[in-house]
Amino acid sequence: YALLASALQVVKPGCTLVYSTCALTPQENDGVIQKLLKKRADLFTVIPPAPLQWGEPTSHGWQIFPDQSEGWGPLYFCVLRRGDSC
Repeated sequence: YALLASALQVVKPGCTLVYSTCALTPQENDGVIQKLLKKRADLFTVIPPAPLQWGEPTSHGWQIFPDQSEGWGPLYFCVLRRGDSC
C-alpha cells in the first residue's frame, strides 16, 4: 500500500499508473486498491480494464490464473489515473 500511495504522489495529473502483482490473494490485489480508495480517493480513479482473452475481472482490476491462460500468470493488474484536480 505505502509503495503504491507514494507512486501516485509523483504521477502527473492526468497520467496513468498500473499496479500489478504476481499474487493470488485479494489482500495484495484488490485489497490494496480498496485501502487506497478509502484513504486517497481524491487522488485517482480506477480505469476498468477491457475484457481480455484470459482471466477474469475483479472488483477493481483483472486477475489471470495460470491454469486458465496457457501458462500466463498468476497476474493481477489495476490501472489508476491521477485526477486533474490534484
